[in-house]
This record gives sequence, structure tokens and C-alpha cells, in this order.
Amino acid sequence: GKTVLKLCEKDYDMCDLQGSCIYTTATGERKLYNFINKVPNKVEKIKTVKGKKVKTLVDSGPAISRFKETTLDECPYGYGVEKICLDPYNTVAADLSVKGKDGKPLHKVGDVIFVPSMVGVPYAGKVHDGYFTIRDRGGAIDGPDRFDFFTGPNCDVGNGNPFAMKGLGRGPPKKPKPGEPIPKPPPPIPYTVITNENDAATIRGRRLYPSVPPVTYTYRDENGKIGVKTLGGGQ
Repeated sequence: GKTVLKLCEKDYDMCDLQGSCIYTTATGERKLYNFINKVPNKVEKIKTVKGKKVKTLVDSGPAISRFKETTLDECPYGYGVEKICLDPYNTVAADLSVKGKDGKPLHKVGDVIFVPSMVGVPYAGKVHDGYFTIRDRGGAIDGPDRFDFFTGPNCDVGNGNPFAMKGLGRGPPKKPKPGEPIPKPPPPIPYTVITNENDAATIRGRRLYPSVPPVTYTYRDENGKIGVKTLGGGQ
């Protein structure tokens, strides 16, 4: 691969967490980078074997996430699975490999879940209705009843994050230091799956699934003229 963009460690970690990254140029033009996969983090080392120097690749840390630049026109916040658009504050990722007692997938792309504690919570100038759609596969989400809530480029990782305020960004308890008591896992946050497909389809339709509601932004072109772009909206 090649270097497409250089970021500070904090911004890179946030892009890695979200799975997509939007970079705004000095003129206001937006560029979208979407997660592709992870590759081993290896460095070249030379060691001597029977008097000869041999080049080898050795692990040098955690795997490295790779991104590629992609179009903003259809999915202004990036792509989930099956080229489905990610929808900030309304998308969750799940472990799609988990099977239920009947042997069928427990979580499927397009499933709608309802989180009662999110009803009425303000976010990005709106008020949440508590419904989320599975649009992505969670790279770090393993097992049933676990979800990764996508907040998009306007994510606030501090106390201002509406999900964190409701305890949705807690993650597993940290490993205790020697001599410290083992922390208890946080209580599960109630949610239900909308099993009536007509109801689920209506809820998905409100967010124009598999697209997203249109978003408009202004920018300045190379000649200094101000332009307006509308992205998403099922274009």
C-alpha cells in the first residue's frame, strides 16, 4: 500500500475506532477514507545464520489498519458491510457470526434494535427515537448482545458524547493491577429487537436505508468560488 494521509496518533485512533475518516481540506473540500482491513505490523531485521546475513520480517506491534479514499456522493460518512451507508448516531455494528439456538444468525444486517434509554436523548441538533439499524460488522465486537455505536466525524469522546452519557461506550472493565480486586462487569443495557419486519422496514425507511438522509455542505473551489454539495439521500 501507500500513504494516503498523515494524521496524529489521536486522530488515527479515532478513525480506526469509527471505521471511516473524513478529512476537510483548507478549501473546505471533504475527502472520505474507509477502513479496508488490518495487516501485520512487521519490520525488517537482519540476523546472521551460519555466517550469512538473512533478512527477516518480525512483528513490531499490533496490526495496522488500512484505509482507502472513496467517494462521498452515496455514503458521506463511509460504508459498512455490503456497501451499506454508515449513518451517524443511528448505526450499530454487531458480531454477524453469532448463531442463535435455532442455528440461524442472531444478528443480521438490517436488523433494527430499540434502546429505551436513548429515547429523547439530544444528538447533533436532533432528538433520538431509540432505534438503531445494524449496518456494519464489528471488528472488535465479539459475541451476542454486544454492539458498537457509530457516531461519525462529529464524535465527542468526552462527557459530551450522548452515548457515553447513557453508558453505551463503557466497554469491558479494565484488567486490575496486582493486588486490586477484580471489577464487576457493568450491568447490561436493555434493548429489544424489532421482530415485525413491516415495523422494522418503516424504521429503516425513516433513515433512507441503505442510504442516509441527505447532508449539504459548502466549500471553496480552486478559483475561490463558493460551491454547495449535497451528498447521500439515496443518490
